[in-house]
Amino acid sequence: MHAKIRHVYVTMPDPDIACTIAFDVVVEGLAACGKILPGMESVYRGRMQLP
Repeated sequence: MHAKIRHVYVTMPDPDIACTIAFDVVVEGLAACGKILPGMESVYRGRMQLP
């Protein structure tokens, strides 16, 4: 069985809130990764990387 890939884009009032939410959804297993723009910081399982 193949997993369906979905992209979800949301806006946040500031990068700190975006980072917190991205981290939380990855830790909870709700997302494989999170990207925080404009600097394209990444949060992903196995190697949590926060700005």
